[in-house]
Amino acid sequence: MRNPFARLARADVARPSLRERAATLKASASRVIRRGPKDALPEAGSEEAIALFHAAITETDRLSRDAVHSYPELRRGTMEWWTCHTLRMALETGEIAPAEAAPLYRLAAKREHCIRAAALATDVGALQILAYAADYSRIAATREAEPAHR
Repeated sequence: MRNPFARLARADVARPSLRERAATLKASASRVIRRGPKDALPEAGSEEAIALFHAAITETDRLSRDAVHSYPELRRGTMEWWTCHTLRMALETGEIAPAEAAPLYRLAAKREHCIRAAALATDVGALQILAYAADYSRIAATREAEPAHR
């Protein structure tokens, strides 16, 4: 006959309590949350910079997915959306009435804010510059060599 309490006797006494595991998780999460643009950036043009940039792209897409695909009211055409800039231009040309543009402008500003917040949270812009630093240097060198840009 099996003893139902045998498992308890073999239990590891050094196993952390639920409270200790929660504190450990909270501490590790706070390190991840605190990481931001102010942290040390990788070397320009390094493999680490390229890998971090590609990871940042994926995370930016994940964070901004709702903002990009939501707001059906802002859809202008098949692949065209109202933005704050296009709404202002449409107002100036008379393409859209102010009464119609005002609520759309609120939605467009909110959508653009969410997309920019995702890019800022992942630091994708700075990582792109570092990942492809050699390309920017090459472009600057060709511009200096061309007589049209002198």
